Amino acid sequence: MLFELEALDIYGLQPYTPPSLLNESSESLVSSEVEAVPLKEYDVKVVQFWRGEKEPLRPYPLHWAIYVETSPGVGNTYQLVGNQKNYAIDIKLNQPLENPKDLRGSYSVGRVSRTELAEMEAILPRVDIIHGIPWWNSQDWVDDALRYLKCWGFSDIVGEMELSRLQDKMCWLLESWPGIENAVEFVGDSPDLACVLWNRRYVTIHQTFWRLQVSWRAQVQEMWGLTGTERR
Repeated sequence: MLFELEALDIYGLQPYTPPSLLNESSESLVSSEVEAVPLKEYDVKVVQFWRGEKEPLRPYPLHWAIYVETSPGVGNTYQLVGNQKNYAIDIKLNQPLENPKDLRGSYSVGRVSRTELAEMEAILPRVDIIHGIPWWNSQDWVDDALRYLKCWGFSDIVGEMELSRLQDKMCWLLESWPGIENAVEFVGDSPDLACVLWNRRYVTIHQTFWRLQVSWRAQVQEMWGLTGTERR
């Protein structure tokens, strides 16, 4: 065998070195490259769905759900189903979003890793579900669920301040949706319409805000109307 190795060396060839004889620096380089691969993360979104109107420009509270797209066109949906008497959590994994024709916008509220995504299935069923209260609905459950995840250490879920503004953000998504122009102006007058926060402390603030918006728009329209008259 020694003769064969020496003969190879004469012709300028080197004997084959098996992988087990690779130097330690090569091994460490490979392992560091493997460890550097980041964990896959997914966007967590709140999606809302149209539920019709009591009358023109007075929509019922939109249905909210938590949606995590896991692959193009499919994802995990976490939501309430039923009514005030029998609300229950419903989880659908790796399926297309239901009722896409009723979708009225989505808003990103954070990110989760692959490991956290699996944990969500065990944690979200623990979120309290309230029955028999007319103004409590899927929007309240989603808000509570996101706060619950944050408390359980989901660090990339948005913080308290942004969650407190979530309903306003979803309202403006509705307002900007094609065919629903000016709907937001009309939802601050009654506790069972789309954009009134479940917490009664905010109802007066919302009503005042929307009245100011209406007044401001009227003043702008009046100003432009006068300007148009002067031009003619």
